[in-house]
Amino acid sequence: MHITVAPASTQTGQAAIRFLLADPSSPAVRGVYRNLTKVPDEFKLHPRFEAVQGDINDASSLHFEGSDAVLNIQPAIYEDRDTIAPPRPCRATSRRQSRRLHL
Repeated sequence: MHITVAPASTQTGQAAIRFLLADPSSPAVRGVYRNLTKVPDEFKLHPRFEAVQGDINDASSLHFEGSDAVLNIQPAIYEDRDTIAPPRPCRATSRRQSRRLHL
């Protein structure tokens, strides 16, 4: 199984990646980072981890081909903004590029 985490640089994203890399089912994990210098060394050295550059606010930068699942983790927004708008590019791209799993 191949799981993509977007964005991967948040604390929740990092915790999810740690959990997935420790999982006995051994999924391959791809982390989406706006800035690849934010990838923790512990992930860079893991054989089942891949870091890719992308921005969840720019659908053209997101590539989920080969992903069996996409874990979209949106950071909290506390301003007077549309809280549904930020995940839309990620959601649209993941729907086009991923297949649905029925467990």
